[in-house]
Amino acid sequence: MADTIEALASKTEITELLHRYALNIRRREHGLCAELFTEDSSFEVRDAHPMRPETLTTRSFAEGREAVVASMGASRETTRVFPAIHNLLIELDGDTASATSLMVALVFPGGGEMLGEYEDHFRREHGRWLFKSRCYTIYRET
Repeated sequence: MADTIEALASKTEITELLHRYALNIRRREHGLCAELFTEDSSFEVRDAHPMRPETLTTRSFAEGREAVVASMGASRETTRVFPAIHNLLIELDGDTASATSLMVALVFPGGGEMLGEYEDHFRREHGRWLFKSRCYTIYRET
């Protein structure tokens, strides 16, 4: 029973971590994301055709907390993103975890849309879950 409660608590904390990240992005408060990532974190953004995975290419890659957060704010003056997270599945393994989720977003100005998939890895440090790595593959962007 205690294992089940701990697993549920970890999954809840990881879910809130993803939603806190999305909230910070939506509010354009990218600097607040720093506390959500490990010092040695990474963030990769990729593009792929949804029907042809072999088309996968890397759009950007940042390594280290400072570089990751700096990469988030690169377009903050010209765009505002409203991300919505869906189909979150979390796998726990001690003090590490992984997750996959879909992200659909409206992008302003212009009302563009984005659809993609996150592959995340987490590490528990000092009693709290943090992003160790994020990889976002964009399948559609208008």
